[in-house]
Amino acid sequence: MITLVEARVYKYKCIDDSTPVTINKGVTVLVGKNESGKTAFLEALHKALPLGDKKFNHVLDYPKREYVRYLPQHTAKNYAKVVELTFRVGKSLIDKINNEVFHGHEVIPSDFTFTCTANYGNASSVGLHINEKAALAALKIPLAGVEHSDEVFGAGTLEAVVKNIEQQRFPPDHSLSKFANEWKKRSQNAAANSDFISSHIWSTYLLPRLPKFLYFDDYSLLEGKINLPSLSNRFGQKKLTEADITALGLFDLAGITLSELMSEEGYETSRAKLEAISLQITDEIFRYWRQNRELSVEFDIKTDPTDEAPYNNGKNLYIRVRNQRHGVTVPFDQRSKGFIWFFSFIAWFSSVQRRVDTSADLILLLDEPGLNLHALAQADLLSYISVLSEKHQIIYTTHSPFMVDSEHLDQVRVVEDRSGVGTKVTSELEGSDNESLFPLQAALGYSIAQNLFISKKNILIEGPADLILLQHMSALRQERGKPGLVE
Repeated sequence: MITLVEARVYKYKCIDDSTPVTINKGVTVLVGKNESGKTAFLEALHKALPLGDKKFNHVLDYPKREYVRYLPQHTAKNYAKVVELTFRVGKSLIDKINNEVFHGHEVIPSDFTFTCTANYGNASSVGLHINEKAALAALKIPLAGVEHSDEVFGAGTLEAVVKNIEQQRFPPDHSLSKFANEWKKRSQNAAANSDFISSHIWSTYLLPRLPKFLYFDDYSLLEGKINLPSLSNRFGQKKLTEADITALGLFDLAGITLSELMSEEGYETSRAKLEAISLQITDEIFRYWRQNRELSVEFDIKTDPTDEAPYNNGKNLYIRVRNQRHGVTVPFDQRSKGFIWFFSFIAWFSSVQRRVDTSADLILLLDEPGLNLHALAQADLLSYISVLSEKHQIIYTTHSPFMVDSEHLDQVRVVEDRSGVGTKVTSELEGSDNESLFPLQAALGYSIAQNLFISKKNILIEGPADLILLQHMSALRQERGKPGLVE
């Protein structure tokens, strides 16, 4: 696995230099005021390694106050750097490279990282450092007993070694000739300034596993009524809408396909399948949605020639929500906007890689998720995001204190638009203005207030020294078999 560990944005809209931003393995939260540059930061990352055809546009994206000065440079194709990403390679992939390329020797270290840089010409460059001396020593080991191996491997680079072998004009079946031919084939697609070893490791092992960014600033809401023949036609023509993709995500969540829903079956078989889908979806959604536990989701498939087009042609899938307390069902799209949004969000992201038809690892960029949700429902969303982060790195923006996990403030990066220097992104809270820190302060204040309600008796202390003394006294009591403080 390849993990993003740091990102830096230059000369993008309100960002002159974001400074290096550490990215967590799971969730990274960007907090700040409106117009501080949170969205600009996400947009720049997305365009650096997009899943799709999103590109940088120097006319729209380059900071306007410097655009005129930059234009001659751009015209001369001396494109400015926009994004620099630093990735760390996982242990399993490092072991694979060392075993397959370097015969089991640890040439690639356990903390190996590399960089990808994107510019305004929508081109990218890769920076990775391989210890060439250690690499050549490992590559030479299987050839150590071969005549002339010491001579040809005396060169400092693999390119020079290959050239030395060719100059010796060994027979084609000679071990050194085979070695040289193999590495020439591996380097056929190498960039002009790339060495053989780095090029091979990049093209064979790193590039195919490089994560892509998937950016969301709006989420398509699931419809309460879906015409299955129309959906099937759009699916076949690859003209799916965002609502269609959300619906297909719902089917994935239920473990059923569109063709199964459209198949002709007897009543009992069809009914049993719909009830199974209803139970499955209800379990999945209400695992996270805790605002109203007395709801359940029901599905039905019927034809209705009296409805308007396209619902008057063929089968329709109806999604309804039953309120157990009142014993009634209502169409899904007549529920609260927050519930519809939450339901649609989970349906979309339940199998997001299938939704976007890719096997690549994805880094999800979410811009202001959960705006329509009640404060407690935002906490439910945080629970789902935490689960989602087990499969994907997630970077999201917010200015809501309820979208900040007070137990994981290490996830937070503060985004500020500072006078004279533009947008800066930092994990250092000291020096940030109070307005930018407000979501953190509110989150901590809410957490403290909740703790005060949990116990009948609470102790408030002034500083860390008081806490240490109390903990020590509590430990002494417990050593004597007496009750200590309950934390």
